[in-house]
Amino acid sequence: DKDVARIRLQKLRADILDTATTRHDAALAGESFKDAAGRWLQSVAATLRPKTHFRRQTSIKALALHFPQAIGRITRADVDAWSAARSKETAPRTWNKELEVLRLTFAFAIERGALVRSPAAHLKPRKAGKPHIVVPSREQFRLLLAELRHNHQKQGAGDLVEFLAASGCRLGEAVSIRWRDVDWLRGKLTIGADGQTKNGEARTIPLFPPLRAFLETHRANNPDATPDAKLLPILNRSEEHTSELQSPCNLVCRLLLEK
Repeated sequence: DKDVARIRLQKLRADILDTATTRHDAALAGESFKDAAGRWLQSVAATLRPKTHFRRQTSIKALALHFPQAIGRITRADVDAWSAARSKETAPRTWNKELEVLRLTFAFAIERGALVRSPAAHLKPRKAGKPHIVVPSREQFRLLLAELRHNHQKQGAGDLVEFLAASGCRLGEAVSIRWRDVDWLRGKLTIGADGQTKNGEARTIPLFPPLRAFLETHRANNPDATPDAKLLPILNRSEEHTSELQSPCNLVCRLLLEK
């Protein structure tokens, strides 16, 4: 309809004029995608959890390989080329995370007048299929723990796996728990006292018999641990690895497959 088109054209012209006169950031428009995305990430860094910040840094590095030009020169065709190439190289989950960073960076550029509209506005997240998880038997789990504790290179991995199975914690939560979070008197364990949970909120769980048994043995093996010491002093190899292992069963099955 021509009348509707005229109204929309008038609004579009007003937006462009507003961008050009009050919000135009010529410097940002001429920066590479990597630099522009870095500026965006820096602007929101204070509101992000460390894992989220690391994940978005990783996405920016991957995206920068496909968008070497200035952000003001990125077109829909460039975005479509990235989508086609990257969808063949990565799983839907990784593609979706990169798309999110792409959109947020473009939104940052639009807000500052470096772009009029987002070249990625037409893309929709890909659907990710649910993986088939094979849960090991009790005997397989026992053998797995024995193997992990026997292998010197994986020292500490057995404790981690047993704790995950007994507590139901996510990997990121487990490696953040400290001895002060164990309440022996009330029979409770606080998870996420430092905010390192998926929703940023702490929760408590009972010391179930398997969990209490593990903690008592683990405490006996670490008599000098202070209340502030980590329950499981294990360094994560990467944040990406942490994000993939969302449950004890996933971790156990992954280790079984690696064997």
